[in-house]
Amino acid sequence: MKMEQVKGFLGKTDMYLIDLLQKGYFDDSGSVIDVGSGSGRNLKFFCDLGWLVMAIDENPDVFFNEVYKVKKLSISTGVGELGRLDHGLGKFDFVLCNAVLHFAKDLEQFKSMVEDLIRLQKKGGVIFCRFVSSETLDFPKEKMNMVQILLDGTERFVVDYDWLISDYLPGLNVAFLEAPKTISVDGLRSMTTLVLNAE
Repeated sequence: MKMEQVKGFLGKTDMYLIDLLQKGYFDDSGSVIDVGSGSGRNLKFFCDLGWLVMAIDENPDVFFNEVYKVKKLSISTGVGELGRLDHGLGKFDFVLCNAVLHFAKDLEQFKSMVEDLIRLQKKGGVIFCRFVSSETLDFPKEKMNMVQILLDGTERFVVDYDWLISDYLPGLNVAFLEAPKTISVDGLRSMTTLVLNAE
């Protein structure tokens, strides 16, 4: 395979999804839902793998930039807000939620968003999410689990990492399929990646 073919296949897919590809998570075809999909940059990857693909976003105007329209990808779309999703959407082998959870307005909404992701997962399926957390950030406890202005000037819900990993997710019978990974972005914000299974 030539380099341009590799780039064509991977497109703008998140590097952590590429990591899961290499680890064999997508060896068998299945169904995937991208909640808060935006333009759908992670979906071409799944279409090319032959997966059944659904995209959900609260803003219908963001679906599919011209590149995806031209390629005529086979994707079902719907309008919905994470935390208030229609429970009739079905269950999926892979639930993708990239850079959405940190738009929660408060802790209750954050919990509702996480619980929506769990409801969407088929038994034995996988939940993938990336979001801002307190890990690697010098935040006092009283500033966690609420919206904060980060050093990069953005407003994000900053979840208390220790509470999330040690208390909240285990209380929902959620298992970690991969060790949690957190990247500090120039010390300005902290992005945590989780790969989960709700038992």
